[in-house]
Amino acid sequence: PAWVNTFKEELIKKSFLATGISPVNLNIILNRFRHITPKNLELDSSVSIAYSVKDWLKACSTLRVEAKDPRSVGARKLG
Repeated sequence: PAWVNTFKEELIKKSFLATGISPVNLNIILNRFRHITPKNLELDSSVSIAYSVKDWLKACSTLRVEAKDPRSVGARKLG
């Protein structure tokens, strides 16, 4: 019932307009990200919010290996 009541052309068009998808409005899209800031986060030498290249490569390798079997422990962890 929820699907039938909400999946209507008028509502979909309004949603696209509100999110800046159609017509494309980059300001709406970018404004959603400008207001996202880490709150109460103390940045010091012990806190890192960026991944190193090595970390990204390890994550990509793990994903490729584990995605072969979606039932594996690693794939479930990634999920």
